[in-house]
Amino acid sequence: MNEMPKKIGPYSIFGSLGKGGYGQVFVGRDSKTLQNYAIKVSADQKDLKKEYKILKTLCKLEGFIGVYEYGKFESFDYFVMDLLSRNFHYKDSETLLSLKSVIAIGLEILGKIEAMHNLDIIHKDIKPSQFLLTTDMKKIYLVDYGMARFFRTKGVHKEFDEV
Repeated sequence: MNEMPKKIGPYSIFGSLGKGGYGQVFVGRDSKTLQNYAIKVSADQKDLKKEYKILKTLCKLEGFIGVYEYGKFESFDYFVMDLLSRNFHYKDSETLLSLKSVIAIGLEILGKIEAMHNLDIIHKDIKPSQFLLTTDMKKIYLVDYGMARFFRTKGVHKEFDEV
């Protein structure tokens, strides 16, 4: 998708949040509820459906992003999820955090990774820019599951796949 659409399904689009190898994410507003969401769009239906399935599994747990619907838009598929705030990517102009804050953040992040692994999911792309804050800046969410995979099926570890 080269240009920003004006609408995707029942959502009015009014901004772009980012673009990567697994799709593009827009800010959209539900025309009925006026609630804002993040909407991920991709022409790669197989990978987008896989990511949606992983998010539907994780959103049942506390501390993981909510995902609400999957749909088709022209030649693209999309899914709708919670809209978050900025990421943890460090910028020189930002204030340094205290050791206590860094430890608390690290423990929260490790807890999320452990919870994912307990559901047989591996993220495969963990980096500071994949951790976003809520708009009230009180919670941290791990995002972008485009490379994530279920690593076990019925309790049996899958073969290692070199990519």
